[in-house]
Amino acid sequence: MIERRALGVVVFGFVFTFVVDCGSSAIAYTPDSPEVQAAVERAAKYLETASDARLGAKALAGRAMLYLGRPEHPLVEAALGAVRRELESAKEPDDSNVYSLGLAIAFVAELDDAKYRTELRGLVERLLKRRGPYGTWGYTGRATGDTSMTQYAVYGLWNAANAGVAVDDQVWNDTVAWLLKTQDPGGGWGY
Repeated sequence: MIERRALGVVVFGFVFTFVVDCGSSAIAYTPDSPEVQAAVERAAKYLETASDARLGAKALAGRAMLYLGRPEHPLVEAALGAVRRELESAKEPDDSNVYSLGLAIAFVAELDDAKYRTELRGLVERLLKRRGPYGTWGYTGRATGDTSMTQYAVYGLWNAANAGVAVDDQVWNDTVAWLLKTQDPGGGWGY
């Protein structure tokens, strides 16, 4: 009985989809569509005029230029300069740096993980210094982690690991354990 009902639902779904699709025409854009190319150029021009001094903002703009196939763009050089200033700074990373460090690691890994291996490792070390006793990243003075900060840290570390920079297995294990402990019964996580 259940199998017949399931088959009926599947057949209905196919018929409904076919009828709806026959009555409409599809409009699809590709990366090569003129509309998409024009939007990309507008975005690139915006990034050239934006003035956000944060490391993460510079890294994100530099990475965008790399994706556009413009490795010689001044925004790439500006991002690399911001990475070097971060690494030369004696100041300990603060809460906002977790976001920036994750983005900077992704940028350097994309730029040239072999040529800038020293910078990549330095960024990873700075990020790992911000890791809390609970095995993940969060705001200073709070006894709990923060899902938003952790996602940026994991994103950066994932890029570093894919570029060949070793990340201790315990870091991954602790982060996964924390994520599993803090997961909502519905399957999501709090911000």
